[in-house]
Amino acid sequence: MESQIEEKLEIIHDLYSLITPHIPCDQSKIKAVHYSRLRYIDYYGTTFLRLSIELVNTATGENWTLIAIAKILPKYSIAHDLSDIRTTFKNEVGIYMSARRAIDAYLKDKGIRHGEDFFANSFGGRINLNGTNEVDHNAVLVVTDLRHRGYKTVHRRTGFDLETTQAILTTLAKFHGSSLGMKLQEPKEFKDKILPYLGQFCTTACFEKVARSHMIQVLKNENFSPLIIDRAVATFDRKCCLSTQEPWSTFTHTNAWVNNIMVKYDKNNYPQDIRLKGFQESQYCSPVRDVLVFLFSSVQLVVLKEHLNELLDVYYDNFLKVLDNLNIDIKAFSRASFNQELKASASTGDFYKTVCKLYPILGTNQDIYDNQVASDLKDPLHIKRLCLIVRQFDERGWLI
Repeated sequence: MESQIEEKLEIIHDLYSLITPHIPCDQSKIKAVHYSRLRYIDYYGTTFLRLSIELVNTATGENWTLIAIAKILPKYSIAHDLSDIRTTFKNEVGIYMSARRAIDAYLKDKGIRHGEDFFANSFGGRINLNGTNEVDHNAVLVVTDLRHRGYKTVHRRTGFDLETTQAILTTLAKFHGSSLGMKLQEPKEFKDKILPYLGQFCTTACFEKVARSHMIQVLKNENFSPLIIDRAVATFDRKCCLSTQEPWSTFTHTNAWVNNIMVKYDKNNYPQDIRLKGFQESQYCSPVRDVLVFLFSSVQLVVLKEHLNELLDVYYDNFLKVLDNLNIDIKAFSRASFNQELKASASTGDFYKTVCKLYPILGTNQDIYDNQVASDLKDPLHIKRLCLIVRQFDERGWLI
């Protein structure tokens, strides 16, 4: 019997039948599930419950416990005005229950024994109990509790160091290269099992007015030339003009910032494994969009200043390595083509998105959600990162 350990705690209906087919050991039977609430709601209004699932191996009699996280939708959410929560939740369930499994099967079929290793494992997901295509309050997604397995996020204002950044870029290259390989070699599978869950989103729009005003104010105060300011404003005003240039376009996270990346460190504090999460806004577009937003939003400033070219090389070299291992012809993915993708993505959406993304990343309170009237930007870290973004984009010819 499912047990409740906290007053007014949500109970997930028909949970046993949802997760039983996905339990790692097919000889195990659920004895009980204990619920506890995690004390936060994400940007999309999702509530998180920790599930302690008690199981028994029916062959050996051994008892064991599976710790998982259930993402559910409360009936009322303060985030409804910020995101189309029904669409994002439906897509994320599809990504874990269809796209992830399709990529895993594709990689194993290509001789990559471990399959995909960039998602959390999923133990079941649904959008309702009535079999329709509508999301309701019975929607749930159950995934591995990565924190329980030793993974953690870094503080959003701190950002990632050099070694962790290199490890994350390697993981992004595996993620992008694997899905791109599947698109090229198994196009029907890609179309049927991945593409339906990739949408078109631009949830940074709520920060647009204040971000634009602050950017102009800061660039003037920091003595940027009028020409650079004009280019920055023109590039910003293109907003999220997403393109699907072939052959590069593929399954892309599009929200790969610090809070959506979990890292497992070894005893020497060296990054051992990386897992991506938060696939609510995934799209079919150029993978370099993940690279740019990740680097400029979530990597320590000193690392960006000293190692940006090297980090772009890390991603590109590992991306080619993945394609080569999958027997993909890499001629179409030359370095010149990669550089063109960087420029196209930077100037048609990623500058806008990165500048806007600084508010939820660096913000210390909820004022930005409540007041779109720009006042003076005084946070030194925000100012430094904004100036670095503008300088780097301009020096590379990405502000146009």
